[in-house]
Amino acid sequence: MSKKTISKLKAFVPSWPSVIMGTGALTIALSLSSKIVPAISYLASAFLIITTTMAVFILITWILRIIHHPAQLWVDLKHPVTGSFVPTMPISLMILALPYCR
Repeated sequence: MSKKTISKLKAFVPSWPSVIMGTGALTIALSLSSKIVPAISYLASAFLIITTTMAVFILITWILRIIHHPAQLWVDLKHPVTGSFVPTMPISLMILALPYCR
């Protein structure tokens, strides 16, 4: 990995996993709605694939940032606003797991 790429990881903000939370919640809602309108199940499946793909990329970036910039994690945790977004990654993975569990 180049030094330029590693330096860009520092700017990866902890709020990005909230995108997984939003599309994951939409996936769950579409999946539940497909019981009423069966055609929606195709849309729910498409959103599940999109959400899973985003989750993989964001999780890899999140882990690489922790590995290459561990001090930045502590800066984020100490910040009153940014610190509240650090737990969004585990929460987003739990939301993503729900459609796979049924």
